[in-house]
Amino acid sequence: MTSENLGTYEELAEEYYDASRHPTCANFRQASAILLRKWSSHLPSKLGSSCEIGPGRSLLAEFRNLGKFSTRALLLVDSSRSMLEHSRIYSGPGQRGVIGAATALPVKDDSIEFVASFLGDPYNVPEFWREVYRVLKVGGKFVFTTPSYEWASAFRAGLSGEEQDSAEFLLSNGRKVLVPSFILPEKKQRELITSANFRVLDLAGVRTSDLSHERLSPKLMVNHIKELVVVTGYLCEKRRAAK
Repeated sequence: MTSENLGTYEELAEEYYDASRHPTCANFRQASAILLRKWSSHLPSKLGSSCEIGPGRSLLAEFRNLGKFSTRALLLVDSSRSMLEHSRIYSGPGQRGVIGAATALPVKDDSIEFVASFLGDPYNVPEFWREVYRVLKVGGKFVFTTPSYEWASAFRAGLSGEEQDSAEFLLSNGRKVLVPSFILPEKKQRELITSANFRVLDLAGVRTSDLSHERLSPKLMVNHIKELVVVTGYLCEKRRAAK
């Protein structure tokens, strides 16, 4: 079996959403959907402009297609063209996909009312948070989810420093692929968020028991803990810049 650091999800795209091969991804996506439903009431009933960063198969586009999320314009920004193709099934009026990096968004300053990034751990770095701040309007909301530190620290225990900041995928052809995954303890995550001039409005976690109607990935049952928080989410608001 060979190993390779990709840096992008392009080579994972073909099978990433195959729940039988990658049930952990399916569980994490369902957990993010739970948090989006939880916080949808905090958003205006009709948004003018929204953006999802690193969407793959976009949750915002899916919720919009189901009538559970309303926005006039929806911009989907992903660094992987093949991952972005998964959102075509939800294509609707005002929806546009563009190729771009999370740390250098192809979006104008102060132009977006609502931003979301589900499972944004591949680019959970200061440059990303500064970019989200730049493109959001003052008072705009940002929903960010990540695999929980509680789960990640248990699952990655004993790994080397480089592997601690990576997620591993075993592909159907036998290749093992590592991609970046920066998962922080709550205190450090809050510091990262507030240092970018965001206010944390709410913090919530999704436990394995909340996914009881789903097929649970064996990876989520690390140390046989049945009530483990597996995904953490933050509802944030852009503060006005200090003069």
